[in-house]
Amino acid sequence: MKYILSPGQTIVFSILVPKGKTFWSTTEIELILDPELEIDPMRCTVTRNDEAFVHTKFKSTIKPVRRSLIHLDSLGQIIWCVDGGRPIIHKLKPVLICAEPDVYVEFIIAKLLSEIGFKAKRLGGRSRPDVIAKRLSHPNFIIDIEATIQERYDKQKYGYDWAKYNSYKKEYLVNRLLIIYLSKHLDDSVKDHLKGQKDDISAMSMEQFLLLCRMFYSKSIDEDSFFAKIIRPGLSDIEGTISIENWLSRKINIRFEVDPDWRYPSPTTCLIQPVPLVELEILGTYLQVARYKGLAAIYEIDESLQDKELKLQVAECLEVIKQIGASDSDEITDLGRDLAREYESSMARFSARVQWLVYKKAGGKEILYRLRKVQNDLLKKRVNLGYSTIIKATAQSLVDGGYCSSIHEGMITTESILKWLQRGNLAGSWDSNHNYLLINETKVRQLEEHSGLKESPEEDDKYTRGELI
Repeated sequence: MKYILSPGQTIVFSILVPKGKTFWSTTEIELILDPELEIDPMRCTVTRNDEAFVHTKFKSTIKPVRRSLIHLDSLGQIIWCVDGGRPIIHKLKPVLICAEPDVYVEFIIAKLLSEIGFKAKRLGGRSRPDVIAKRLSHPNFIIDIEATIQERYDKQKYGYDWAKYNSYKKEYLVNRLLIIYLSKHLDDSVKDHLKGQKDDISAMSMEQFLLLCRMFYSKSIDEDSFFAKIIRPGLSDIEGTISIENWLSRKINIRFEVDPDWRYPSPTTCLIQPVPLVELEILGTYLQVARYKGLAAIYEIDESLQDKELKLQVAECLEVIKQIGASDSDEITDLGRDLAREYESSMARFSARVQWLVYKKAGGKEILYRLRKVQNDLLKKRVNLGYSTIIKATAQSLVDGGYCSSIHEGMITTESILKWLQRGNLAGSWDSNHNYLLINETKVRQLEEHSGLKESPEEDDKYTRGELI
């Protein structure tokens, strides 16, 4: 959901820098807003201390703009750099700047309704409704919302809105009219006519509308009650307690948490990379052969292989070994030798160890964490979830966290590791009845505790001492 702003409005960026799990001395933070806003970059340096969080604020005011409506792909970006390392960039959400007060109010109404569960769109203009809205669970109710900011809402303006509504019925299929007024004075004749309405016209002040939204967010009313109150015919009798002047001039607070643990190892390397899904028997056989042929063979692909399929299998097996925790030839050799021995002694043991390495070393744990968070966040926003939506949102989360350099890479990585997690029963398939991806939390806890890997008291001691991975 984009930011909706107006000239003169103040934005407060609250940036939290947690202590983090890794040691760091300083984190440099820079906030760069879109050049069209003509606001100078803001910078600060945060020094690590014993507090759980270091809190810093940037404040800026939107300047007058040359156009009545400005769409920007992003408000700007937050850049942070830990101890002189590579800068990490987080792109802020899109922004819409409305110079005209009536246009600003129309967009605000559409945005608030969208957040509550309506499909709402601001149209505006002389020959179109200000806002069209319908509740997805009641698609037959299509509401024409007319917003007015005039000082006085008189009979002439009321008649104009009514005439507009009647002219839109065929073209836009609207069957309800909701008038939201910022006017301080309603003519008595308008009040009398609205009080006599028993059909399809309702009216409320902007203060009343905002109060209803606040009641919904605080869970004082549910979506059904909200819907019933805005389509109730006649003049709303809700007691408004919100000052519209204060609300429209309110500060916009944007909160962001900079994590100093997010770091790039190099400009060209992603922290989490795809792990090819190979058959465990093929992986075990490859490691076993490499062990007996010679240690060098475990990280070299034999160029003399003529069988392209076999050559691809060898390459994929090598990639798996690299991604589950081996960074150089010596580590690849050692890890491959250990896994080959386990394959020879117990297929179940070998399978459990590889699965644990994918979870701990190749990013499986991070993928599961982000899957949980993404699904919870989207469900709270009442987004209709789908498998591709979850994968893309998780990929974006990886990019924002500095784990992948692009959405495309993030999606490939997420899907490849997810297949491993599903193979190990840590994650299930897509649940089409509930529209979310199942996560086997019991299995995850067991893996965290190594209960699927221990086979003897001696090994228990080795795990405790950290001698086994």
